[in-house]
Amino acid sequence: MKAIALTQPSRVHLSPWVRPLRLRAGRQTIAYVQVFLSIIVAACWFSWGGDIDHEETIQILSWALLVATVWYLVSWRLAAKELFDVYPLFLCSATVFNGGQAILQVLGLNPIGILDGKFSNYLVAQALALVLISLMFMHAGALIGLSRSGRARSQTTWCEQSRREVRQVGLALVVFSAIPAALTIATDLSAVTTAGYFTLYQQEKATGIAGASRVIASLLPGALLFLLAGATGTRLSRRIPAFMIAAYAAAYMFMGFRGTAFVITAAALWLWDRAVKPIPRSLLAGALVAATALLPVVGLVRNLSDENRFAQDTLQTAWKSVDSPLAATVSEMGGSLLTVVYTVDLVPSRWPYEYGSTYLYAALTIVPNFFWDIHPSVAHSSSARLIWEVSPATAQKGGGIGFSYISEAFLNFGWLGTPVAVFLLGYGFGRLTTWLKDRHDPARLATAAAALIPLLMYARSESGNIVRPVIWCAILPYLVVAILRRLARRERI
Repeated sequence: MKAIALTQPSRVHLSPWVRPLRLRAGRQTIAYVQVFLSIIVAACWFSWGGDIDHEETIQILSWALLVATVWYLVSWRLAAKELFDVYPLFLCSATVFNGGQAILQVLGLNPIGILDGKFSNYLVAQALALVLISLMFMHAGALIGLSRSGRARSQTTWCEQSRREVRQVGLALVVFSAIPAALTIATDLSAVTTAGYFTLYQQEKATGIAGASRVIASLLPGALLFLLAGATGTRLSRRIPAFMIAAYAAAYMFMGFRGTAFVITAAALWLWDRAVKPIPRSLLAGALVAATALLPVVGLVRNLSDENRFAQDTLQTAWKSVDSPLAATVSEMGGSLLTVVYTVDLVPSRWPYEYGSTYLYAALTIVPNFFWDIHPSVAHSSSARLIWEVSPATAQKGGGIGFSYISEAFLNFGWLGTPVAVFLLGYGFGRLTTWLKDRHDPARLATAAAALIPLLMYARSESGNIVRPVIWCAILPYLVVAILRRLARRERI
């Protein structure tokens, strides 16, 4: 009698197209859900938002912002499989700067009220609704852009030759910008040590050829990121640009430019995680906690003129004056909601809609100021216009309150056009994510890291402050790398 062999059923080998298609279908489902939710939220506000008691409306909107923030992170994690990425970093920045105080309100960490209770409940509710709708539609655009990715390409292991051009471009830019950057930092450090942080805003700004040194100096962070992405396998080649980035960020933190130091550090950490070696997420969480504790302390001591303002006694006094570092940091950052409140109040009753003109002036920043006494983009700055409108005394001293990409969209297009504008912004982030995932190219990673520095600041700024650094420090170096690679291929042929 023959023995019957029991065999396991053979595995079905799926086509390499199947898994990407399944992933794409999942992404599309999440994107469609987000679009549906965005439309529902906007329709509810336009239908009933004005008929609800304004104090109750603020509570509802604050809870909605908190719940929506959790959903943003969960949905992106499900769709993109990664939270430490360019878009989630911008999303967190945008949420904290524009809705941070509302979230603190829900958590009971904002006892004095949103924006210290200085504005009517009606204006605060209008601003929070605009922030909620904008974030919803931006996230919808990001998920749609992510779901539009085609067949996933195999990850390419980039050899030394592929990194060579990235390293060459980074090194050339470092050589070009290092000395002007060192001189600029030394000058600013001297001024801050003598008279405090705010003195930097009271100095007459050089324009034209006289301001060329600062413009060239601004290329250094992006150059160092390209140098890091193109580093060889040796530890020294990685540590040198990493050390220079850390020194650059530390210098700006000492001067009081907390935002600049933070975004440069975030971009460098992201690039290291992607191009060099993955960073444990527990270590990133610890670094975030440390930064949260440090930022309010720096804010308290940065206007001291003594060079010993970071002495132990000074820091201990500043630390003890901060009740909750996390709440203090989020509350201060969330103060950018102020610009949304002012914009909703002024537009269109006192300021007419701009219909896209601020974005056109932002595009002009690509051209250096060699032809005008004041660059047209600076003359038409929305943030400068706002501070002169609401606090001329602060403007006279060189101060400001910043702006917001949400405020700028509303200034241009109002309630109906803002969702469209921010949807397109989110779609761009989604497409950027797929562009980075298609190929593990060090040039693409360096480009995204260099662009991430101004993009993170865009959450509380205007387009006129980001177009030039994105073009000059990220896109142009990438194009040079692409040209060098093409020339190298021709030589090999």
